[in-house]
Amino acid sequence: MLADEIVARGLPGLGCSPTVVRPILARIAKAQKYVLAPQFAAVADALATDYGSLVRAFPFCRLPYPEVWIELAAADRPGFMAAELQAPGFQGRPKRIGFLCSATRSDLSAWRAHLFWTLQKSGIDTPTLSGLTLPSTFARCEGASGAAIAMNFDMVQLLDNATEDEIVAKPDLHLRSDVFIKVPNHPGWEQSAVSVKLAMIRHTHPTAADWGLPDPLGVPANQLHDFYDLIHQLARSDWAGEVAYLLAVIGLMNARNASDTVASNLSKLNRARTKRKERPLFEHHILKIHEHQQRRVGPAAVGSAHAPMRGHFVSGHWKVRKTGIYFWRPFKRGDFSRGSVTKDYHLDR
Repeated sequence: MLADEIVARGLPGLGCSPTVVRPILARIAKAQKYVLAPQFAAVADALATDYGSLVRAFPFCRLPYPEVWIELAAADRPGFMAAELQAPGFQGRPKRIGFLCSATRSDLSAWRAHLFWTLQKSGIDTPTLSGLTLPSTFARCEGASGAAIAMNFDMVQLLDNATEDEIVAKPDLHLRSDVFIKVPNHPGWEQSAVSVKLAMIRHTHPTAADWGLPDPLGVPANQLHDFYDLIHQLARSDWAGEVAYLLAVIGLMNARNASDTVASNLSKLNRARTKRKERPLFEHHILKIHEHQQRRVGPAAVGSAHAPMRGHFVSGHWKVRKTGIYFWRPFKRGDFSRGSVTKDYHLDR
C-alpha cells in the first residue's frame, strides 16, 4: 500500500523538513483505510464525468469515519490514464494515489482532503525554466509526494459565493505557458449546466495543505514570488479531475446498494514481518462493487406500443430516493440484433 510506504519512508517529494511532515504521517497511520478494487475505481472514474449526478448525491455524502485514507491504483482509472499530463516537465504518471480525508464537522458531511501519490518511475529529471532557479525540491525524487494545497468539501453549507458570471473563469487556472501544455477542460465541466457548475464550485474550495509550502532552499530572494506561484499552479494542476473523482468515490460509499466491503487479513504476513523486525503492514478494507449491479435488459416485449430500441449501453448513475441514494451500474438495453448505438463513454470492465 501507498500508506505503508509513506509511513515507513516519509514524503521526500514535499520538500518539507521531517519535523513538519511527522504529524501527517501519524494521521495516515491512525486513519481508517480503504483500498479501491479495480472495478470500483473504474466505476468511480466513469461517474466522475457526470457532474449532474455528483451534485444530486451531495446531500447524502458523508465520510464513514472522522479520518479516512482512500487508496487506489492509478491504472484502474481508464479516463485518468488516457488524459495528457498538464505539465510533463514536472509531472509523471502516478502508480498509486491516496486521499487523506479529515472531517471538519461532527456529522461528517464536511471534510478536508489531502492528495498523495507515488510515480510509476523513480521520478523526473530536474526541469529548467528561464529566469527561475529551481531548488533540489524538483530534483529526481525517490518516494511519495503530495499536493501543496488541500481541498475543502462541504456537502451542506456553501464554501464559495461564486455567481453565474464568475464561473466562466473558474475552469481556467491561468497556468503559465512555459510550464503547462494546453489541455481541454474536464468533460464533466464541459457537459454541465450552469446550475451544476455553480453547485460544484460552491461546495468545494482549495486551501493550504496542513504541512505548508516546501522550503525554498537555494532560491534567491528576488525569485521567491515566482517560485511559490509555480508551486501553487502545480498543486492546482495535480488536483485537476481529482475533486470530481473523490466525490464519486464518497458517493458510491454512501449508496445503499453499490459497494461491498471486505476486510483484509494480514495477520500471518505481519507475524512473519515482526519476526524479521520489519514494520507490520496496515490492515485495511477493500471496497468492491456489488455483483448484483450487473443488469441486462432484453428486447421490447411483443405487442409493445413502442418500436424496439437498438442495442446500447446505459451509463452508471445514481437514483435519489427519500431513503438515500442508490447506484445503477452500466448495463445493456435494447435489441442488439437491430444494430447498436454508441456514446462517448464506456467502461471496459
